[in-house]
Amino acid sequence: REESFLFVNLVEAFNKPVLMVNLHPKKGEAVMEWTNDQVVAMLVDALRLRYPSCPNPSTYLIPKLATDSFFYGSNTYITKAETEKHPATHFNHPVEGRLFFSGEAAAEKHNCSPLGAYNSGVEAAK
Repeated sequence: REESFLFVNLVEAFNKPVLMVNLHPKKGEAVMEWTNDQVVAMLVDALRLRYPSCPNPSTYLIPKLATDSFFYGSNTYITKAETEKHPATHFNHPVEGRLFFSGEAAAEKHNCSPLGAYNSGVEAAK
């Protein structure tokens, strides 16, 4: 669904109350034109449907990937036909026992997403 949000609680990673949000691609495209305040209001409204007493965030970072000079809309996309030769299968083993890879391209599950990047980082750190 286009109104879908994936909220990931990163408190264990940062020892602080940090939420990461992944938007449906069509919603992500739409919010490129919004102000940061509008994006935050939409996300807080969505959180308050489940957690009515959710406070407003004290700070936030909203990377707008299509216009951010570090990204310019880049991401990994693996077609259905390519799933059998998924790049993650090459990243799952350390090089010489000490070089580890992680990131959204290295994730077998939830690849091409912030959640996949986070999960592969956790796995590489083990």
